[in-house]
Amino acid sequence: MHAGHLIELSTDLCFNLEFVTRLTGKEIIHSEEFWKTSKEKLDRWNKALSLFREDLESPEANHDPWDAISCVVQEVLCSEFFARISAALFVYKDREFRQTVNGPVARAVFLFHLEARMRALELINIGVERKNAQARELNQLRWKLERWCDMLLAFFPEFISTEFSFEEQRNVEFSRDLRGDSAETKTTVRRLLKMSIHDYSRHLVKKPAANPTLNRKQFELFSFVDSFPSSTSELKNSFATQSVSDLTADAENWIEDYLTVG
Repeated sequence: MHAGHLIELSTDLCFNLEFVTRLTGKEIIHSEEFWKTSKEKLDRWNKALSLFREDLESPEANHDPWDAISCVVQEVLCSEFFARISAALFVYKDREFRQTVNGPVARAVFLFHLEARMRALELINIGVERKNAQARELNQLRWKLERWCDMLLAFFPEFISTEFSFEEQRNVEFSRDLRGDSAETKTTVRRLLKMSIHDYSRHLVKKPAANPTLNRKQFELFSFVDSFPSSTSELKNSFATQSVSDLTADAENWIEDYLTVG
């Protein structure tokens, strides 16, 4: 499984906050297993990122590491998106039930992702400086995910969303814009965000995954999403898939206009 699926999962979790709090017990998922799989991914990334840095510092004419770098860094960026949204969800659950069951593990996973992020961004910056096309593509992915993540986090209470946002001020502006919108506008924002993220993740999952087994293990910890009244999985029928394809450009433009005005 590609980490792009975790982006879609994040969207479902975000738009079903109240359902998650009612559906799950005190512990949303098996925290120990979540920590274990996350830590294993992080350890593998750190080892690979160190090797990639050595490759870039001592380049060889007959060795191009960028296919491998792209595969791993893409997974780091997608997984960080998931780590931020899931951490916000876990903290939200704890606040609602006045407990500290889910938040500590979620915050620990999130903090470890920040370390991997910094090392991944260093590689992207080196590639961009050298005008590498794959590095530019990764930078564009980073930009998209950061904006989408901050907008999704705006659907959480502000005191939670700002903790896990990429840019606090941008997230605060998104939150305030949403609070001032009508229920109909909020529904439209949700729908178009889901369409845009779903279609983009479909593009990502066609590429090789660095740690497909660990991605799947993480995804399966959240198997309760199958019970959501509305989830991205509903887009898998042929009619909805065609709708997403047809509306992707319009959705992207609408979201971009919304963000610009906000």
